Amino acid sequence: MRLLYTLVANLLRLPFYPLWLLARAFARPRSKWLGLKIRERVVEVAPAQAFWMRFVPGIDKRLPTSLRALRRLVDHVVKDAHVEGLSVTLPALALPWARAQSLRHELTRVRDAGKRVVVHLPDGGGHVTLFVASGGTEILLAPGATLSTLGLAAEVRHVREALEKLGVEVQPFTCGDYKTALERFTHASMSEPQREQLTAILQGHERAFEAALAERGIVGEAFDALFERGLHRGQAAVDAKLVDGLAQADGVRRVLGPDDPKPMPAAGYLARKEARFFRRFRPAPHVAIVSVEGTIAPGPKADRWIAALREARRDPRVRGVVLHVDSPGGSALLSEQLHREVLRLREKKPVVAYFDGVAASGGYYLATHTHAIVAQPTTITGSIGVVSARLLAKDLLSKVGVHTEVVRLRPHADLYSPARSLTDDEQALIRRELDGTYDLFLERVADGREMARDTVRGLAGGRVWTGADAADRGLVDRLGGLSVAYEEVLSRLGGAPLPLEPLRGPRGDRPPADPPAAVEALARGGRAWLGWLAPELATWLQLAGGKERALLWDPSLPHVE
Repeated sequence: MRLLYTLVANLLRLPFYPLWLLARAFARPRSKWLGLKIRERVVEVAPAQAFWMRFVPGIDKRLPTSLRALRRLVDHVVKDAHVEGLSVTLPALALPWARAQSLRHELTRVRDAGKRVVVHLPDGGGHVTLFVASGGTEILLAPGATLSTLGLAAEVRHVREALEKLGVEVQPFTCGDYKTALERFTHASMSEPQREQLTAILQGHERAFEAALAERGIVGEAFDALFERGLHRGQAAVDAKLVDGLAQADGVRRVLGPDDPKPMPAAGYLARKEARFFRRFRPAPHVAIVSVEGTIAPGPKADRWIAALREARRDPRVRGVVLHVDSPGGSALLSEQLHREVLRLREKKPVVAYFDGVAASGGYYLATHTHAIVAQPTTITGSIGVVSARLLAKDLLSKVGVHTEVVRLRPHADLYSPARSLTDDEQALIRRELDGTYDLFLERVADGREMARDTVRGLAGGRVWTGADAADRGLVDRLGGLSVAYEEVLSRLGGAPLPLEPLRGPRGDRPPADPPAAVEALARGGRAWLGWLAPELATWLQLAGGKERALLWDPSLPHVE
């Protein structure tokens, strides 16, 4: 039926083909410059938009910048002799450093092709913005804007004392000194293992920042001086070599060339380059992108991940898969299920993982048996460890006049009750369960990465690594962006020039979600208090509230700017 519909649609279009060719000829851009506006939100693959959404006023301003679309744009630009350069408008960015590296890489590709890349900073920005902008040939700053180089920091708020005042306690069970996801709720101050790994992450990000600014001649004492001054405005930013000049938006065109027309919008240029008049009868063979993004928790989103992996396995037009992971982990059970689907997929097709901003704990677990792992130097990964917790609200219940009585037939029947503490035997019971999950995690890594178990244990313990450090230790195979992972897949297909496409919606039924666990009303009340103190805790408590083993790295740490 679909083939018949496509055939009829193409036949109806056929008489208008000469007009289409004529319109393309007249639409040829007069300017030698393309105007590219980067939005505050940058994603690897933007979700497909329904046709009618393009008619919604202002919708384009709310859509993210797609790195996948940007790569296709750059592929055309570097080969197009008519295009002299890119005029890039860059807002103040708040991106994961790994994604910022991918964005910067596309600007450097245009620069390295011998074309100009003029970056305008209308809002100023901080380290990430400067890092991306340094990939251009010239940087222009709005006269009233400020650039911030105060230095990198990771801030952690400990709420144990606040919880004690409420009468709430979080009882942690962890495998590994570096598995610190619950530390904010169980410690009054930062532990040395946490301080060690956060310092290492900050140092890795600063090294990337230093290398980027070195391309502008900012090295040694000049680099250190940036942090001493901290804030740079106007001519001070020019003197520090952070920018090449000052200009408002209407002054950028004078830098491009006084006689050159207004730059053609990059989106229009890409649409023109990729326009097809006739519909395809069926999708061509391709390499598919399957994305696992966000916390790994039961629900519709997890169902779609599993269904997508199964669809990629059975669709003959999918010749290989890039598994895009941007997840701090989550449910141990669901991570194992996803790992199983990846394992079945690799039996039939090459599958290479690309780690985006963070691929830690369960996010690392599910990718252990891919054919290769690619990450950016500043990707946050590792965190090979397990954590679980019990929420104890005995004192809170007492304060509000609630008294709990239990009738049980077996000694551990009310193990998960928030109204009582655990006995030594019960703590040993939970510890035994966690150790079993941790051993399985070590086994998955050792087998998938072809490493000795003792070697993996030395890299585990919940320790978080940057992508560069992980590559040095064998946890990652190559450094680079999603395009490098794509090349890895193609190399396993004999170098066939297949396009890279997001996986289309799976056909057929999807596996059912796990039923939600029943939670007592009073326990929900205690969790609401915790959610008020730390909003991100809601997802965590769903996973680690005592009944779920979690492979999770706290997604709130560190937010590095």
